[in-house]
Amino acid sequence: MLISAGHVYLGLAILRILVVVLLILGFPQLESHDGWYFHHGGDQNYYFDYGQVLASGTFSQYFSVNLGMPSLMAVAIRVTGASSYSELLPLVVLMNGFLFGGLSVFLVGRLSAHLTRSEISGYLAAALWALMPWLLWLMFWPHPQASLLRMPYVPGAAWLQGGPDGPGVFFALLGMYFLALSLDSEQLRWPLLSGMAFGTMMLFRVHFVALVLLGVLLLVLKLRGWHLALFSVSAAALYLPQVIYNRIASLSLGTPGYNPWLPGYLYFGVLDVMAETAYYSDNPSMNMVAFGHLQNTFRTLIAGGTVMMYLVILAVGFAVWGFFRSGRSLGWDRSMLMFGAPLAAIGILILSPIFVENIYRFTLPAIPFFMVLISWLWVALSRLRIRHRIIRIFRSRNT
Repeated sequence: MLISAGHVYLGLAILRILVVVLLILGFPQLESHDGWYFHHGGDQNYYFDYGQVLASGTFSQYFSVNLGMPSLMAVAIRVTGASSYSELLPLVVLMNGFLFGGLSVFLVGRLSAHLTRSEISGYLAAALWALMPWLLWLMFWPHPQASLLRMPYVPGAAWLQGGPDGPGVFFALLGMYFLALSLDSEQLRWPLLSGMAFGTMMLFRVHFVALVLLGVLLLVLKLRGWHLALFSVSAAALYLPQVIYNRIASLSLGTPGYNPWLPGYLYFGVLDVMAETAYYSDNPSMNMVAFGHLQNTFRTLIAGGTVMMYLVILAVGFAVWGFFRSGRSLGWDRSMLMFGAPLAAIGILILSPIFVENIYRFTLPAIPFFMVLISWLWVALSRLRIRHRIIRIFRSRNT
């Protein structure tokens, strides 16, 4: 009996769930972990407060976080009558770590297989993503503060915290998968579904809007007008609940000047909507602070030591080589999605000073997209070695 690709991905999804179960049981051990609870920065209570306001059906507060996670909490609050975040914690873990986490393995595998035209690449990407919490635990091993890094970031990669990263990245993967399907199809349903998924994504993390811009750029370059219109309109339409809440809440509080398209602030980056302030760099050669922060980010990475500097140079070199090689072999549209997605998942936060302060945290959402890149690189290098061996054998026989 032949094992289909679907069976392989199902097995890897079950593996991901097993990893999550073992993390909950305490293997491997993490600090600040107690059963369902894993270390979090504290925003979970803020999301819960937002959920309580939504559950009550009022617009009594303007929140500087997105609507998506609180809306899910609001449903759970209405059903269970929970009065604290800890009472909802098991449901949050089951939803993020098990439901979205398990399904994300299918998406990572299918996305990789479609972009690279290699089922092996899909299997590898899905396997790496399924094991990522454990792999991340191992990668922190040489660090002098390994236990402190593992404490928040291992459960963060497993989506076991109460934040919106899990659902946000899940819908980002879903939108990217539908967008990848539209590359080889003239059917209008794929850009429509992609835009809807990206719009839902922004309800959880508006910072991922760069993924929408990546999709717009791709469809513009492919000269697909109707696809572009459906993609853009559906993404904006699915984000409308956030806009409506922000507008009504700001009017209720007597602050109509708030931009309803943005949920509060963007981590002190390009714009601080709550303060209605645009920040500028001290460097007169830089107009917006965003470019100053981007410059400081690279300076910080390079200043981290010789090893870090070499890693940055190596990563940039790989990106340039990989983009052109994959563009020639797979097509420039696929290459654009494959290499653009990780950067877009980090999004506009790379232009913010908070990114330099916590690079690990804000790079976590890009990990599944990096797995697609790594799987393509592995398969591409493997084929190179095979090709060279075939050439050597052929030449040796001729001589």
